[in-house]
Amino acid sequence: MNSFPHFEHLWLSAGAGLVFVGAIVVLVGQRVRGVSFARSFSLFLWFVGTALVLLAASQPYLEHETPDSVTLVAIDISESEEPAQIESAIELLRQKIGSSSQTVGFLPFAGKVAPYPTSLSDYTSFSSLQESWQKLNLGETNTEQALEAALSYGPSSVVLVSDGFQTKGEASRIVSEYQQRGVPLHAIIPQRSQGNSSFFIKQLFAPLIAPGQTPIDIRVTVENSSEQPQSGVLEVKQGDKVLYSEKIEVKPGEERVITVKSDSEEKGGIQKLEATLKASDGDFGESSQKAFLSTARRNKILLLSGSQQDERFIRQALEESGFEIEAKILSRAGSLEGVAFDQFTTVILNNVAAPVLSESFSSGVAPFVRGGGALVMIGGERGYGLSGYDKTPIDAVLPVESLPPRQEQRRLNVAVQLVLDKSRSMSFGDKIEYAKEAAREVVRNLKDEDYIGVIGFDSTPFVAFPLRQLGPSRSQALSRIGTLYPIGKTNLFPALDEAMRGLLKAQAGRKHMIVLTDGKIPDQGPHYLTLVQNMRTYGITVSTVMMGREADVQMLRQMAEYGGGAFYQTFDARSLPRIFLSDIRVTTGEQTMKESREYLVRRKERSKTLSSLESFPPIRGYVETKARPKASVELIAYAAGTADPLLASWKFGSGKSVAFTTDVSGRWSNYWIRWEKFRFFWKETIDSLFEQGADDKNDPSRFDLNMAMVNGSLRVELHHLYENLGDVVEASVTRPDGIVVSIPFSKRAEGRFEAEIADPIPGKYVVNGKVGSLNLTPVAKWMGGELFGEQKGKGFNLPEIISWTSQAGGKINPPSEDLFAGGSAQVKKEFGRFLLPFALLFLLLSTIFREVISRRGGASFVSSTQTINYS
Repeated sequence: MNSFPHFEHLWLSAGAGLVFVGAIVVLVGQRVRGVSFARSFSLFLWFVGTALVLLAASQPYLEHETPDSVTLVAIDISESEEPAQIESAIELLRQKIGSSSQTVGFLPFAGKVAPYPTSLSDYTSFSSLQESWQKLNLGETNTEQALEAALSYGPSSVVLVSDGFQTKGEASRIVSEYQQRGVPLHAIIPQRSQGNSSFFIKQLFAPLIAPGQTPIDIRVTVENSSEQPQSGVLEVKQGDKVLYSEKIEVKPGEERVITVKSDSEEKGGIQKLEATLKASDGDFGESSQKAFLSTARRNKILLLSGSQQDERFIRQALEESGFEIEAKILSRAGSLEGVAFDQFTTVILNNVAAPVLSESFSSGVAPFVRGGGALVMIGGERGYGLSGYDKTPIDAVLPVESLPPRQEQRRLNVAVQLVLDKSRSMSFGDKIEYAKEAAREVVRNLKDEDYIGVIGFDSTPFVAFPLRQLGPSRSQALSRIGTLYPIGKTNLFPALDEAMRGLLKAQAGRKHMIVLTDGKIPDQGPHYLTLVQNMRTYGITVSTVMMGREADVQMLRQMAEYGGGAFYQTFDARSLPRIFLSDIRVTTGEQTMKESREYLVRRKERSKTLSSLESFPPIRGYVETKARPKASVELIAYAAGTADPLLASWKFGSGKSVAFTTDVSGRWSNYWIRWEKFRFFWKETIDSLFEQGADDKNDPSRFDLNMAMVNGSLRVELHHLYENLGDVVEASVTRPDGIVVSIPFSKRAEGRFEAEIADPIPGKYVVNGKVGSLNLTPVAKWMGGELFGEQKGKGFNLPEIISWTSQAGGKINPPSEDLFAGGSAQVKKEFGRFLLPFALLFLLLSTIFREVISRRGGASFVSSTQTINYS
């Protein structure tokens, strides 16, 4: 309780009271005598300031006496302590307290002491206490400092919970102070306190980084170096989840390795692994080991859809696949603001119109993907070029080029390249003349808006008529066809390449090539099929015509199959005009078509995206796009005369983007949403965006990191497998005490770098590394107290503890009546120095009122207080 035991305090307080009373009298009386209010108030301030100066000069203080029921428990949380022994000691202490209302606080300590005690009721477990107070340097024990700090709080008694081993200070130096103040020092020691480290966890091993959503092996090695078989309960936890809890037995002189699978459902980040062994024989106590597992961030997807119907099926498929989804419907401009890209691994634009996206979002997509994120665009009536994505920042990220919408026509114009064999063998039987007539028949039947090109080939290509629109040049085309004369050998490939380059430049809705030959292709091989596949990717279809028996049937048939066209074989050169004309009519769409046209879906090339799917349902429509040169086109949609990308992907910086050109609402994809593998298709597609592998050169988890104590410093070694990222390696490290330090690494060898952390302490170190511009996966390491001199398994230092308690008038495991007995302590808190600033302030204000305000405004004050009479 607060008190004023000195007479001077009471006298000054009474004087201050008289000053206030006098000031009030002055302020009231001035209305009667006409004295200036400012002058009276100045006098009042002077008296108050003077009283405060006198009060401060008397050195007043507040004094209170601590009650006998206050007991402080000093708990040693250093790494040498066995958790089970400390838990037993706390439990024994609780039993002694019982249901008593005694006030008990605890003060954690190790190399340092906690800055304040807390209530014993807040204590949950020894491990949580260590986690909360890592900054106390768990690798050292300074009992002297702890006992000195406990005494400063004026307790009635202090209880020590410690093994009694010190690495700093000397507790015996402070014990005499306890004796002088009459504060007993007790100690709590469990009944079973003999240390025995013969049955223990030797190692807890886990990889530094685990792939996201993939369980990994955690190995626990238990050693029994005693002469008898030992058993106990081994528990392995990942975070708060128990992965393993079984009774195990280990033969004498042997080690046993227990393998446990990690929890792949846990979200990404750094998680603590802890293995605890509780021996059946209490003499062995409890053994534990800690480690940390960094998990690649679980895929969190931002799903943006143009309507609820667009969202319905794809959202269900992704959620059932275990992905974390944040979904939004974007039906109007302004409905998407302030997207935090760093909160997501993948962004899906599902039939979202380009105009509804904000400028900040559109400009933020490219940096997001370039930095390691993923973008998926799904088609529909608002996808790609249909709503204006062409030539936008988002379009530049996609593996396909969005094409601007064209005005619908009853019949799309067509560009046709005729690639005709004019080698020497075509001179026999007038084959070259019938080939010319077939070419002329095509020219005559095409429309003015169509394009025609004619290339003859022997050992080299001969452009008889370059690809041009027929309207102004039909007669010239008919004339130039006549310049084809048979000569030389057969070499088809250069002519195919020349024809493809011409078609790529044509502004036509459909592009088609007819190849005619009568001889074997001398350099046939896979390069022909690869070229035809590329044509198909660009929307060019290829038909082949074989004349006679000498040509390679299999090769020409495969070219037509890969090219999405037709294969014809004839032995009569006179049928060539009919074959060419029939093929052109199919290509231009002038033959009868079904109203509900279907596009078949086929693989174009095998990739890791869809590694286990072989066949796919047809679709009813898609958005036309153009694959970029370096894109991987995995699925194509085709029918007669058309072949366009359906599923394409490519790398963009450190990230990846995928284009799926049909919808997922059922309008065009009704077969797909009913497909039993629809969910699996999307799971494989999303998983492929972040597939970890040797081919991913910028995978941020392709490194290893180790820590070791060397000459009093903590050496950090980093090994990486990155190429072309330079030799600048740095890291931000969060120490156990919460201090963040930046450490530069020095190169020691190719891919091997070292750095050092000065003045390390035991506990958890979190490392955020960076190689060049690549941010590495954050990882953590646990540096145990044994590396800093603390050793478990030594039991209690009973001689030392008995010496301390006996000198301080305490006991080992005292009865309850002694635990809270002891003298009281007087606590004094001086406050005189806090009064001086207020005293000076009052005196300064008094001077201001007297010297300034009263001179300038005194007259007005006086006149305003006088009575005014009106006659």
